[in-house]
Amino acid sequence: MERYGAALVCVRYREIRTPDGTRRRLTTVELVVDERPAKPREAWLRIAYDETELRRAIRQAGGAWDSARHLWRAPVRAIKQLRLEDRVVENT
Repeated sequence: MERYGAALVCVRYREIRTPDGTRRRLTTVELVVDERPAKPREAWLRIAYDETELRRAIRQAGGAWDSARHLWRAPVRAIKQLRLEDRVVENT
């Protein structure tokens, strides 16, 4: 903690045997070097009422209709698989 402070996540100790047969103790550390907001795993998108097959496909992929917002909420991976990125609503 004295050396790395709040960036320190984990310390590990490991013993190894070198090719010449001697034992060595290794101390390794895990540090946080960057922190930023995570990308959303879900997004909101607009699908028209008459697009029945598309609504069925997004529902099967884990999407759900939100009647208060009049938008679909779906996993980003499903939106990418169905190539619906152009329907994502940015500011909800």
